[in-house]
Amino acid sequence: MEHGSSARAAQLLAEHGILKAGQAEALGGSRRALHRLAHRGEAEVLRRGVYGWAGAPITEQRSLVGAVLAVPHGAICLTSALVYWGMTLEVPLEVWVSYKRGSARPRNPGVGLRLVCCSAQVFEFGLEQREHEGVRVVLTNPTRTVVDCFKWRRLVGSDVALEGLKAFVHQRLGTTSELTELAQRQRVYNLMRPYLEALL
Repeated sequence: MEHGSSARAAQLLAEHGILKAGQAEALGGSRRALHRLAHRGEAEVLRRGVYGWAGAPITEQRSLVGAVLAVPHGAICLTSALVYWGMTLEVPLEVWVSYKRGSARPRNPGVGLRLVCCSAQVFEFGLEQREHEGVRVVLTNPTRTVVDCFKWRRLVGSDVALEGLKAFVHQRLGTTSELTELAQRQRVYNLMRPYLEALL
């Protein structure tokens, strides 16, 4: 029975690439089987309760998928979103994820994950969806990402926010009017304005 359970978990992992323990159970696998695979070195724990094949390259997309599986109601944001959109040369050690105030905060999100709490109104604006390894990844779009970086500059650094703004303008990742409108709504336009005007 143990062999069959491990074989099923290995099959599911092969099919999905990255697998959450609860997802494995819903598909006929088990948490214990995934744990056994990890103990034998055949699988690795990407986040608490999230498994991937051992030895598989840890790409940026794979890290994002692991973060989304750990916080399914969240959205990739800040520096991690800048990296995704090609707007920074920074290599963040952690994946930044925002979540809606009032939703369940992961008790133990795992090493390498940084959480930012947003109001429901702010959280819903400027989100896009992509699919990686069969998993739906929600992340902030370039406009929202730049504004968020200025809003949370004490967390990510003013230099990172400015780098994102420069990339936004030079790569034409959105319109200036949309950026200005959102920055005004988030009350960071006065801070951003001199930098934006210098780039236009």
